[in-house]
Amino acid sequence: MFEQIREGTSFLRQALQGYSVRQQALTQNLSNADTPGYKRLEVGFEDQLRAKAGFGEPSPLQVTDDRHFPMPADPVGFHPVVGTDRGTTLRKDGNNIDIDQEMARLAQNEIGYSATTQFLGGRFSLLKYVISDGGGS
Repeated sequence: MFEQIREGTSFLRQALQGYSVRQQALTQNLSNADTPGYKRLEVGFEDQLRAKAGFGEPSPLQVTDDRHFPMPADPVGFHPVVGTDRGTTLRKDGNNIDIDQEMARLAQNEIGYSATTQFLGGRFSLLKYVISDGGGS
């Protein structure tokens, strides 16, 4: 049971880390909206989370015998991928920042971060409730 709690908390922590890295990239994009030649940064982490949750490609590794070594919980690690969008140019000076789109992405990112923190808070509240013997005496 505690392993499930640890894994679930680790998963949510990694989601928050991804949202945090994306927030930094988005604010950097917005602060460079008038910088000639600046190309917007993009951050991807959702595919890694899907794979970790088991919604991606199935792992070819399986424990088929009790004598096997356990598989590591996170064999690859979690690292949000930061890339540069070099495929577009919106202005003659080479900058590709659209402030309206960046603000929409920022709002979307904030909603994801907030939802994840609320979910994590709910998990901790439930854990606290269980530890306190379900509120009974």
